[in-house]
Amino acid sequence: LTLGRFVSQEFAGTSLRKKLRVCVVGARAEVTLPVQYWRELLVVTMNQNIDFQIDFVGPDVPLKSSTVRRVPLVEGSEHSLVMEMRFKQAYLHRAILDEVKSSKDNGSNTPDKIKDQWDMFVLFNPGIGHPNLAKHWTPTLKFLAKAKKPTLITAHSELDSERDLKIVEQILSRDVAGEKLRYRK
Repeated sequence: LTLGRFVSQEFAGTSLRKKLRVCVVGARAEVTLPVQYWRELLVVTMNQNIDFQIDFVGPDVPLKSSTVRRVPLVEGSEHSLVMEMRFKQAYLHRAILDEVKSSKDNGSNTPDKIKDQWDMFVLFNPGIGHPNLAKHWTPTLKFLAKAKKPTLITAHSELDSERDLKIVEQILSRDVAGEKLRYRK
């Protein structure tokens, strides 16, 4: 529901392409949630008439995850809203590098096209501010800053949120100089 509210607020009144491309960065437990939980996103945003492509990218994405899973709003209906879920076991910056390497010869992956691969990013309780994890997030946070797309970061607690925010601001101080980061509680 947090993601649905964010999408409804962030994309309200804007004309969207038929499919909103969302990247769940650092995906872990989200991959294992039953389909009914993800179907709630379709229900909450139903009035906006959005189909979703959700890419779960993270080193903890289970290998047993299928490569693509389709979730319709109404089971068995070909004409209802649909969510397509894709899975990649890798750090985001590594997944992007793999994508660039795989299609380098045809020149289709320019830096701008790579930044436009997704319409928004989501980091569910990433623990960016945890002392053992902060350094691993640096390349990903720098990419997100350069992509300049809406990004939702959630936290387990107020303390977790404060630690994450401090690290995000430290890492991105040069990358977003002169730009205002927006925060919602």
